Amino acid sequence: MRLFATAAILLLASDDTAFAQTTPPPATVAFTTAASMPSLKDDTKKDTFQVGLSDSQVLTTLQLTCQAGRSRLLILHTDRACEVSGNGSIINPSNGQKLQRTQYMGGYTVKSDGSTDGSTMSINYLALGKAPASTTQFSGNMNLRPENTSTGAAAIRDAVLKKINADNTSGAVIDQRVDTVDISRLYIPSAGFPSDKGCTWSGNMVFAYQTNSWFMNLTGNCNGKDYAMKGNMPWTKTPGVDAQTQYDLTLTLPSAGVLIGGGTLWPGVVTAADAQDIVARYSFAEWVIARNRAEGIPWTPLALPPMRDGTTRKFVFWRCTVWLTRDAAGALVMDRPRNSVALGSLSDRVISSAP
Repeated sequence: MRLFATAAILLLASDDTAFAQTTPPPATVAFTTAASMPSLKDDTKKDTFQVGLSDSQVLTTLQLTCQAGRSRLLILHTDRACEVSGNGSIINPSNGQKLQRTQYMGGYTVKSDGSTDGSTMSINYLALGKAPASTTQFSGNMNLRPENTSTGAAAIRDAVLKKINADNTSGAVIDQRVDTVDISRLYIPSAGFPSDKGCTWSGNMVFAYQTNSWFMNLTGNCNGKDYAMKGNMPWTKTPGVDAQTQYDLTLTLPSAGVLIGGGTLWPGVVTAADAQDIVARYSFAEWVIARNRAEGIPWTPLALPPMRDGTTRKFVFWRCTVWLTRDAAGALVMDRPRNSVALGSLSDRVISSAP
């Protein structure tokens, strides 16, 4: 079912407001996905894939309806046609009103050799305010190669397999199979704002069967500026939900800080594009407050254990270390052994010193 990631990438790339800003503010991006694949049991049925993407400026939904058969996320082993539909709204910042702006139309076909033409998809822009109605075509190409490696993706494949083999201390058999995606100047039109001109994407993606993970190395040109986007997307079980799995998306936007878990910019962390580690150390204060509306008691701090000298304790201080490091594909991931939370605060000297 790996075909589903096509929709995810299109939506992430189409929201170029997230990339094409001189100083991107910390923001939360809500990213939802759902798949229905009745063709697994009845080949007369079609599979549907739905994606939602929203932030403070744009709300977009996209649906893919694909021919019955071996629909797999991003990779198809035979020609398969998918219809694309959906719509999008821009959000009025003054009152939160959703104003319909975009309609997604068309579709694409993945041929048996893996080639896919993006120009068969388009976006209709509805008239809104002073912005007139118009239509813009997607353009560019993708090459989707199942259980094979394209020339462009060879470097990522080699790095991923090298890391997998190095970690294999048990001597178990390693699944060397990979799927690869080449993206060649794939133009994704604007998500709806007239000032945004869309983004043109190129790069490679590799899916490693051994780890059930995608590894990405992409570059987008948005409003005349290049943005590198690297990361991974493992296929994992959904915590606490039986018979359900999910993709956990981790992306790095070197010019805009760190994007973790499918959408939240980590405030205050802006690094060089080639940084191998990112370490954030800070202190914070904790206290407990409560209220009882029925008895008319307002928010009131609860008493904490006194200080050692008997004086009143107003806060409990904690210190925290967050450590990210590069994985085999060059993406920043959590280095869990070096992350910690403990009682007590850190001095300015410690916070400002090298880790």
